[in-house]
Amino acid sequence: MRQQSLSRRLLAGALSLCLSLLSGTAMPASNHYELTWPTTDSPDAEVVATIEIVDGEVHTSDVWNTFFDGPHGWASFIEITRATDDAGSILSVRRGSANDWLIGDGYSGRASVHYEVDFDFASERWPVGNEQVALFTAGGLYTTGLPLFVFGVEPEESEIQIDVPDGWQVSTPWPAIDSNTYRAEGLERLTRNTIAVGDFHHEVFAAGPFELRLALLGDMAQSGPLVRDTFIEIFEFYRDLYEPTESAVFMIAMIPGPNDGEAYADSFAAAAPVAPGMDDRVVWANLLAHEFGHYWNGKRIGTTR
Repeated sequence: MRQQSLSRRLLAGALSLCLSLLSGTAMPASNHYELTWPTTDSPDAEVVATIEIVDGEVHTSDVWNTFFDGPHGWASFIEITRATDDAGSILSVRRGSANDWLIGDGYSGRASVHYEVDFDFASERWPVGNEQVALFTAGGLYTTGLPLFVFGVEPEESEIQIDVPDGWQVSTPWPAIDSNTYRAEGLERLTRNTIAVGDFHHEVFAAGPFELRLALLGDMAQSGPLVRDTFIEIFEFYRDLYEPTESAVFMIAMIPGPNDGEAYADSFAAAAPVAPGMDDRVVWANLLAHEFGHYWNGKRIGTTR
């Protein structure tokens, strides 16, 4: 009886897959990304994305596309250099009218997409705040996943390998698989999270069931111990308020700029005009507490609680 039950489940699964393919419904995808920063002289990245494509459609996230001139949004900074199917055959690439490309004249299946990300835009001061865009300063790059990742079918899970030159560091809120490989669940955690690579102050420390990762870029780096100790106080306040029991990884990034901040899926970025100090602690600590509050209200703690 158990063998018959297993056979029925396998048959039902196969039928479901066939119906999905016949109806054109995309199955959840598992993506793999190889991110490489080949030199310390430039923040530009090279990426190989192994992704699932339906009808040749590949795109970036359309979050905050209106920040940029023209219709291409984050895709403005990406140049696809090559695409191949799962057999290694070359696929044609044509840029679309928005934040998209057409691969292989409507190809459906697994594909490897090679592209370069031009981070020249990260050297500019953006009116909306560089914490929402990117910043390259003093040899360190702060960004989010928005300009880094292309996808076809929205991924259920992604594996991200990050290779950087000797002497560079990496900080992300993604759980680590090994020394340079990480896992992100869903599209939001892949694209709507902070990433830092290069030369910056980096710390990893425990607070309750959380692993906290701190990235301080540019002038912020000199304030590492003060920011760490202050954030532990902030964390303890929220811990006593919400009593978390599940483990999690969370990243805090601080960059030079006008006082502002932005919360992401498992991270936040805050900007300050000068390195944090005791004299202005009430200002920047309030900003950190505010941005961390977004994580609890609506992300960590949903409407069911």
